[in-house]
Amino acid sequence: QADLYLHCQGCPDWLPQSNPACTSASAPCVCAAWELGCVGEVHMVVGCPAGIPNYRKGFDVYDASTGIKEDISKVVIKDGEVMPGWTDEDQPSKASGRAVVPGGVKTALFYLMISDEPTGLSKSQAIDEPDVFTDETDVLTVTVGGTSAQGGTVTADEMLTLELDFHCRKDGLANVHVEISFRNQYYPADYAFTYQCGN
Repeated sequence: QADLYLHCQGCPDWLPQSNPACTSASAPCVCAAWELGCVGEVHMVVGCPAGIPNYRKGFDVYDASTGIKEDISKVVIKDGEVMPGWTDEDQPSKASGRAVVPGGVKTALFYLMISDEPTGLSKSQAIDEPDVFTDETDVLTVTVGGTSAQGGTVTADEMLTLELDFHCRKDGLANVHVEISFRNQYYPADYAFTYQCGN
């Protein structure tokens, strides 16, 4: 079994051991693939038809305060795509390589920003109200705050904040899902993590 990831804008820089010959010009091609036990990952560069949204290059999300382990990337979203450790999972877990927020952290803070590096795109991006939810509503409720809570515009000069307040109902693990959409201009930027209620 392998998870397949499609990239419309070339092979992402953060992929380990990526194939430098795999570019947008040579698509479709495999830019990286590996196995972790019984599950693998395959990353392909494809040519997306005109008019089909791509990932929002230059849009990043940074984890400022979740208390996750040091081996998990603090960069949650890079160029509109989710980073390892922050992908969506069917079940909440504390598996190695998974972003897990400990129960002692009552509020998580994320920064939404536009890179000032040249991308050929605008240095300003409108976003919709973030969609934040958990599947395990018997374990956890999440309330949303910060300057992005009602949507808004993020620019290279002014980032937005997303604050998530956690309220445990009982001990257990809960998946928290976050989706940030761009007024239907690009694929939504979505990520997820496990929140641990109790010890």
